[in-house]
Amino acid sequence: MYRKLAVVGLLLGLVIALGPTGMMRAAPGEQVWYFTDTGVSNDPVMDNADIDKVMARGVEGSDVIITLAPGEHAWFYADELTSRQVAFPALYSDQVWDVVYWVKTLNPAETESTLTTRLCYIYSDGIEKRVKGSSNKISYYATIQKNEERLIPADGFTVPKDGRLAIEVIWANSALGSLEIHCNPAGDPVSRATSPGSDPGYPTVEPPPPIPFSMGLVGIASVVLCRQWR
Repeated sequence: MYRKLAVVGLLLGLVIALGPTGMMRAAPGEQVWYFTDTGVSNDPVMDNADIDKVMARGVEGSDVIITLAPGEHAWFYADELTSRQVAFPALYSDQVWDVVYWVKTLNPAETESTLTTRLCYIYSDGIEKRVKGSSNKISYYATIQKNEERLIPADGFTVPKDGRLAIEVIWANSALGSLEIHCNPAGDPVSRATSPGSDPGYPTVEPPPPIPFSMGLVGIASVVLCRQWR
């Protein structure tokens, strides 16, 4: 009987110590963040961004349009902060950050204007770190066109605790008109950023608070007491 009580006490202690949040860590592997038109409700964000929007992990948004004037920067931030440091390894040709989004130029005279995409992260105080970027030349097209950047950081990087991943999109100062970003156009894949398979798991859940953890220790301690009472 005491042995059964000890097992029950141990299991109960572990469950309480971990709590529902302690067991909900992001699994390693490829993850997808979808561009949205939702504003960012909490810091940190880039101080000098012209447009701040959320990219939602695993959840497609609606068909909305974000408009950039020439020279403007749009930042798309991961919808949740890191709960601890996240170290992303250096990548090679078979491991990439794949950023795909749909754009439309509004000036028919637009020719070979530069559209830049950057993988970034933000510290808890709002300071940004640009990891890797790439650019394409965009000309006028009557409908939306696909813009894709396969970013391969040659060096690893670490997103700090209470920071967040971000994608920066920059429309050239020299552009002749505005650029639309279509987040979820009908009939086309969703605008998104996909991490590589080497993603260690982007954690978004806080560790269990001290009180449940202490209760968990009490449950574990019951094992010791039951052994002494046998």
